[in-house]
Amino acid sequence: MDWTLTVESRQQVQMNSPDSTRPDSTRPVSMKEEEPEDQPDLKILHMVVCKEEVSPEQERSPSLLYEEPEPPHIKEEQEELLQRPEEPDGSMLTLLSVKTEVDEDISSHCSEVELELESDTEDSDDWGETSRAVHTGEKSFQCKLCSKSFRRLFGLKRHQLIHNGETPSHCTQCDKSFNRLSLLKAHQRLHTGEKPFRCKYCDKSYSQSSYLKRHQHVHTGEKPFQCKRCDKSFTLSDDLNTHQHVHTGEKPFHCKHCDKSFSESFNLKAHKRIHTGEKPFHCKFCLKSFRQSGSLKAHHRIHTGEKTFYCEHCDKSFRESSQLKTHQLVHTGEKPFNCEHCNKSFSRAHHLKLHQRIHSGEKPFHCEHCNKSFSDLGSLKRHRRVHTGEKPFHCKHCDKSFSESANLKRHERIHTG
Repeated sequence: MDWTLTVESRQQVQMNSPDSTRPDSTRPVSMKEEEPEDQPDLKILHMVVCKEEVSPEQERSPSLLYEEPEPPHIKEEQEELLQRPEEPDGSMLTLLSVKTEVDEDISSHCSEVELELESDTEDSDDWGETSRAVHTGEKSFQCKLCSKSFRRLFGLKRHQLIHNGETPSHCTQCDKSFNRLSLLKAHQRLHTGEKPFRCKYCDKSYSQSSYLKRHQHVHTGEKPFQCKRCDKSFTLSDDLNTHQHVHTGEKPFHCKHCDKSFSESFNLKAHKRIHTGEKPFHCKFCLKSFRQSGSLKAHHRIHTGEKTFYCEHCDKSFRESSQLKTHQLVHTGEKPFNCEHCNKSFSRAHHLKLHQRIHSGEKPFHCEHCNKSFSDLGSLKRHRRVHTGEKPFHCKHCDKSFSESANLKRHERIHTG
């Protein structure tokens, strides 16, 4: 509401006053007691009077003056107020001040986030291209040194560190360095022992989120990595990559001691132990040791008598899954291993290898006592008994023993008829 005071309004206020009959010269200076409670302070209103509405003669009129003339510095302040543009009231100033502070806080926070993303995630100039690439799937940033392309400029810059060998993120506790800050942080947990990623299904925890995701597939049974060439699926991407070698026939893992190669790295490790003679898996029941953990597990079942692999066609059971698979060929009559030199086929790959040595004339097993050699290990073991005199096959009906199992079977027919 505009409280601009005119000469007529001032005279009206004087006429309505109880002391309006008194001469102007005897009228009290202050009218504060006679003003209604809802009327504005006349002194304050007087400070905002428009010059166009009150003439200089009216300003000097005794009827409009309630107090002694104000000092010069007060008059200057009043004139300054009249010349100043209209400003918001106190409450509006407070709201504007609060809004300004909030805007500054938001701006400061956004700047910090952008700096953090620029240093650890992506460049600030890359935001527009990134937002478009997320929706379109476009990979417009291509590496000049290889065929890879990326949706974000930062992804390309990070990839280029692989080519130039740059590893700017250094571990302070060892001499390792990395081309990504995230890899350094994951590595540092090896020193601290920190495992912040906990499984919600069990009490296990992991140092990296990828390890936790891989572990949770055990609980959920999820196998998200599917082979495009068959119906198999896997819990790990590494397992899928290894499986695909079956379809491609690729064997990227080569032995440096011989000309053999393998489709899986762990098979190469197991093969290398043939050359080194290493047998790190020891039996807790006897003194035997093995090159592979699977061989040790199968051997343990000899001591325990456990046969966990059952045939669905008969009542037989086996210690190893490979033995069960071989046995099932008896029921199906299948002989999937064919000789490329003749028309013979076999139910076991091992039998095919032995047969192929007939065509090649290969005899890789040599007797250390004489100059004889044999195409298979079993024939060499039987021949050694000629030199050692060993007869491990004993008759359960009498005290005779034999060097070969076939001779024992022929002898037992004497007792059984």
